[in-house]
Amino acid sequence: MIGKHKMDKPIVLSIITAVYNRVDMVGFAIESVMNQWQGGIEHIIIDGGSTDGTREVIKQYPHLRVFSEPDRGIYDAWNKGIKQARGEWLCFLNSDDCIESGSLAMVINQLVDPNDIAIFNARVVKKVDEGDITEIKRYQAKKIGNYLENILSGGPAINSWIIRKSVFLDIGDFNTSYKIASDIDFCVRASLSSKNIYAVNQDYYNYQFHPGSATFNDELSSKYECQIENLQVARDVLNRLEKNHKDYEHIQNWLLDTSKHLVRNSLILKKHWQTALEYIKIGNQYDRLFIPKSIQSYLKNVVSKKPQC
Repeated sequence: MIGKHKMDKPIVLSIITAVYNRVDMVGFAIESVMNQWQGGIEHIIIDGGSTDGTREVIKQYPHLRVFSEPDRGIYDAWNKGIKQARGEWLCFLNSDDCIESGSLAMVINQLVDPNDIAIFNARVVKKVDEGDITEIKRYQAKKIGNYLENILSGGPAINSWIIRKSVFLDIGDFNTSYKIASDIDFCVRASLSSKNIYAVNQDYYNYQFHPGSATFNDELSSKYECQIENLQVARDVLNRLEKNHKDYEHIQNWLLDTSKHLVRNSLILKKHWQTALEYIKIGNQYDRLFIPKSIQSYLKNVVSKKPQC
């Protein structure tokens, strides 16, 4: 175990976990790292002042670097972790997720110059009878035209990214004005930058599908809230880009697609015409045909009676 490893080896990878009241799951996340521990790794826990016994669980693992104080949400906690990290490379492990068994050695071997960001495969998994794991969804780390297209079409998310610390110094850390979409904002900013990004077709990260997950659950309302913030991210990015930028159209299409989802779900899920009208107005600013397209999309989904998230 950890005690058998020399701890004086230079830190290559800092794993950052933000946690708040996850007494039932945080130990599993910690042990997914601990069970494949090797020199050159540190695991940082940023606890938001848990009151449910989480801190007592964390104390059982003396190899952790723990910082416990109130924060303003997960992105504020991640930013604190970035400042504390001693590694050249950083990654983010959610307190209810886990790292694929045996993958850390492979990951570290991939962290080489001149690359700035390495993207690995991610899976969404769910525990079934007797603790067995079933795979629900897979995110392949592959280049589709460019990495921006991959991200906007639902490619691997921030947790399957290993990021050189200098990237945060260059393009900024997580924007805490977003409550649930700051990770995609960062991914978009990184993709629009001149950073060297590469994909590794190897399994690394496992998202746990469960009712309390902020990332993957069956709650349509949480997906709706995420769409609202994604729309704001898209608008903010477009406001910063020149219209002749090579990726302007990609971001604009993402905004229009998100607006369509919000129009449909405002009507079908929320049954709120005024809110739907606001999203129609936003879409119409970028596409004069947005209104007829939205009506057509809405009528199609009324027939199927399925909100789209």
